Amino acid sequence: MSTSACIILAAGEGTRLKSKCPKALLPLCGKPLVLHAIDAAQAAGADPIVVVIGAGAEQMRTTLDGTGVQIAHQAERKGTGHAVMCAQPVLADYEGDIIVTCADIPLVRPQTFVELARHHAATQAAATILTTICPDPTGYGRIVRDQQGMVREIVEHKDADEQTRQITEINTSIYCFEASALFAALPKITPTNVQHEYYLTDVIPELINQGRPVGAIIAEDCEEVMGINTRAQHAEAERIARGRMRKR
Repeated sequence: MSTSACIILAAGEGTRLKSKCPKALLPLCGKPLVLHAIDAAQAAGADPIVVVIGAGAEQMRTTLDGTGVQIAHQAERKGTGHAVMCAQPVLADYEGDIIVTCADIPLVRPQTFVELARHHAATQAAATILTTICPDPTGYGRIVRDQQGMVREIVEHKDADEQTRQITEINTSIYCFEASALFAALPKITPTNVQHEYYLTDVIPELINQGRPVGAIIAEDCEEVMGINTRAQHAEAERIARGRMRKR
């Protein structure tokens, strides 16, 4: 997978976790979340890897020292799209594909990144979304596909009608982009939402409107792509990670 770069979004504060330490530095099996994400990306062969830091920047820099990653600083947190904009200068000369993932989705296996990149390259899509089938998709963005199986749109739960809410395929917030397509679409997204933030998800309709193909590949293990936003989810991720260690 040497043709894929990776951007890891790790700028969040983790206010919902009621923790004093930045979210990306929360320990999972004794190791900060961000290092789990870096290990998986490196094991998948991603190069270069750019980690976007924000909250607790000094602590983050210390933790990342010696990992071989490059760092981008998101001084003001203005959304996931803005975080990727902050990483763009580091990848200015890069022309391959880019996987975008989050430090707070720490259980993704390297093989999943490899399969995402392979599927993306094979279908020559402008973007490929890693999705999963969720028994209870409440609160998640639903993946609406066309007859060819390509992505027509992502519909957020609050905007979904009853029929769309029956869809159990959800967005995991992990993507593979063609670098040129991503960086051309980013300036076109706007913060016209309640949070006044730039959302990376808004790049997807931008590409679809341009007639660019957007695909999706399903991660079969929905536990693997769980995000950590609450103390309960943190405890659940710890349980899953420890279970994996015991199996190994």
